[in-house]
Amino acid sequence: MNKFSKNYTISSNLVLCSFIIGIAIVFIRGLEDWGDILISGVFLALRYFSVFLIKRRFTWAKYLLIILIAKTIHRLFNLETSPEFNTFAISLVILQIIITVTALFLIVKIPKLELKRKLDVNNKSSQ
Repeated sequence: MNKFSKNYTISSNLVLCSFIIGIAIVFIRGLEDWGDILISGVFLALRYFSVFLIKRRFTWAKYLLIILIAKTIHRLFNLETSPEFNTFAISLVILQIIITVTALFLIVKIPKLELKRKLDVNNKSSQ
């Protein structure tokens, strides 16, 4: 198994964990109206869909993760300003942000760092 494919597998499992946390947040926070139900459903479906995209190594899945991180940060600010300030829900959202950022880091940065190291080793050996 390639080292990079292991990163994609770990990343997809992390996004799956953040999907499960998202479902828990929906049940803890509750949904007030149909618009809230629709938005939560769409973003949970996107999070679940991104698991399969990352697992199959689609390079544009990282942009979907960036959108999901932005939406989660937006949700964090909405939870902090809401009248029913729920510390547990906020901690779950922060955990979801950390997990998704870690997954994004695994599929974006680590392969580039490994490639740079390999190029440096090749350049030193050819001199």
